Amino acid sequence: IKVRFINETNPKPIAVRIRRSDPIFKIRESVCNRANQDPRRVVFFLDGEAIGDKDTPDSLDVEDNTLIDAEISQAI
Repeated sequence: IKVRFINETNPKPIAVRIRRSDPIFKIRESVCNRANQDPRRVVFFLDGEAIGDKDTPDSLDVEDNTLIDAEISQAI
């Protein structure tokens, strides 16, 4: 599936193709590498709810072109 990530500092979405079984921490590493961000400082949100590292697109019932928000934390 394809998921788009967006954050306030970079409003242009980053699109990534992922497997439905990929854990979010792997997806976060990929997105953060492309956005030049430290993955330890980024939290993903879906419909206003924080997404856990072990969640997967399947467990979250994510569909193609779902928009996931990324928030950059000030603390590590």
